[in-house]
Amino acid sequence: MRSLAAAVATPRGRGVAAIAVLSAAVAVWWWYPTLTNEAAGTDVAIVGDSFLQGAEREVTYRIHEDGFSLVWATTGSTGITDPSETTTTAPDVPELTWCDAPRAVEAEVERVHPAIVIVSFAAEGSCGTDPVAVREAVRAAAGSSKLIVVTNPAAEDAPLPAKAVVVRPSRLIGPVGNMTEGCLWFDSDTCQPNGRVDVRTADGALTPSGQTRIARLIVTALR
Repeated sequence: MRSLAAAVATPRGRGVAAIAVLSAAVAVWWWYPTLTNEAAGTDVAIVGDSFLQGAEREVTYRIHEDGFSLVWATTGSTGITDPSETTTTAPDVPELTWCDAPRAVEAEVERVHPAIVIVSFAAEGSCGTDPVAVREAVRAAAGSSKLIVVTNPAAEDAPLPAKAVVVRPSRLIGPVGNMTEGCLWFDSDTCQPNGRVDVRTADGALTPSGQTRIARLIVTALR
C-alpha cells in the first residue's frame, strides 16, 4: 500500500491514475444504457414492423452512442449482445401493422414510460378503422411522449399522426427496389470505386450501410 501511495504521489503516477479514472467513467457512460433496463424512465421505445427491426443493430448502436436507453417493444431487446454482429434480416417476430399500433404503443408507454416513442409500419392491417383515426389513436396512446414516425419506403403516402416528427429513410436509401446510393462522408469503409454504396441486398434486406443511414436519420430526430 505504501509503495502504491508513493507511486500515485509522483506526477507520473497521478497522470496514470487520472487516465484510469477517466477510462472507467467513459466505459460506464458507454455501457450504462445496455447494462440497465430501468422499469421506468426509458428514453426511447421502438414499436415497428420488420423494416425497422431489420436495422436493429445499427439503430441500437447509434442510440446508445448518443447516451439514450431504449427498448424494442416487439423483441424486448435493450441492446446487442455482441456489437460486432451485423444483421441484414429482421428477427423472427410477428409482423405488426398500423392497426396494432395504438395498443402496442399504449402498452409500451405503460410499461417503460419512455420520453420518446418511435413507430414504423408499412401495412394498414385489417381492423376496419379509418387510417386517419388509427393515427389519431397512436398519437393519443403516446401521450406526452415525443412521437417519431419512421416512414416505410413502401408506404410513403400513408397518413401520419399529428404533431409527430417524421423521418423518411427514402432520402438516404431510395425507394423500394433501389439497391445502391451515392457515397456519403460516413461511407468511407464501404464506398465502392464507382462512388456507390450498397444499401439493400438482392432480397431487399438492409445492408449494414443501409442500416447506418436509417440509424443516423433517427438519432438526428431524437435530439
